[in-house]
Amino acid sequence: MAPGPLSKVKVEIARRMRQAGSPTATIAKMLAEPEEKILNAIEPVAPLSVGAMNGGPNLAKANAARRKPEITRAQTSGGSVKADRSEIEARLAEIPTDTRDLTGRIFGDPLHGRRAIDRRSEGAK
Repeated sequence: MAPGPLSKVKVEIARRMRQAGSPTATIAKMLAEPEEKILNAIEPVAPLSVGAMNGGPNLAKANAARRKPEITRAQTSGGSVKADRSEIEARLAEIPTDTRDLTGRIFGDPLHGRRAIDRRSEGAK
């Protein structure tokens, strides 16, 4: 952890990790640098207003507004979906019966009717 700004190599690594979806805490740990230094390097921020720099009443609010909000996967996956019991039972009825032997179950063999060869033979008919 060297004082001063991050090296160009570390900035590039941090940017690539961020683009791949790594959280700032993980990037900071991997590069052995504080999170604030990583954030300042990969997400340049707008300067604070004069009132905020002088310790105005909304300093925390101004600091939060400088950074763009991070959207999590949970926020983009949509809301919860409710299903009727009859719909659930209908979907479960579509699953073929499990006729595999113990070895097939342990090693994850596909169910009959869901194998690639079954799909191919259905397509040929």
